[in-house]
Amino acid sequence: MSEDKSRAKAAEAFAQYIAARQLRDTPERRTILDTIFDFNGHFTIEELAERLARSDFRVARSTIYANMELMVDCGIVRSHHLRGGAVQYERRIGTGQHFHCICSRCGRIRQIREPEIARMLNYRRYPSFTVTDIEVYVYGLCHKCRKALADPRQTSNRK
Repeated sequence: MSEDKSRAKAAEAFAQYIAARQLRDTPERRTILDTIFDFNGHFTIEELAERLARSDFRVARSTIYANMELMVDCGIVRSHHLRGGAVQYERRIGTGQHFHCICSRCGRIRQIREPEIARMLNYRRYPSFTVTDIEVYVYGLCHKCRKALADPRQTSNRK
């Protein structure tokens, strides 16, 4: 799906979601949603707030948090509560199914696509249970951290 189509699909889904809950369609909501599509990959609330501020759009942090909760509930955005770090978000529309390799040392996240595993998980059925979403996290060491651990002269924990 193209970037423009993904943005349009997300905007339509969110408009329907807020209308169904009798919430107001505000410039803040539209700008936050649009800014989310400027990220390639994961982001934190802090990074989102910084990007909004750089574009001279002033919005209260509480407004960002409240709207992110709505967007997660709507299914436009996914939240990741990863070990030892801030909650990270990523858009769900237009990203395709992927899994996450997460460095246990520096927290770096790499998205991977494994069609064979995805196929297996998507077709798996469980008695008395309906799968609505699948998330896979693989923890280990990234190349830089593995290299730093092998070289005792490098002691920094760089991201």
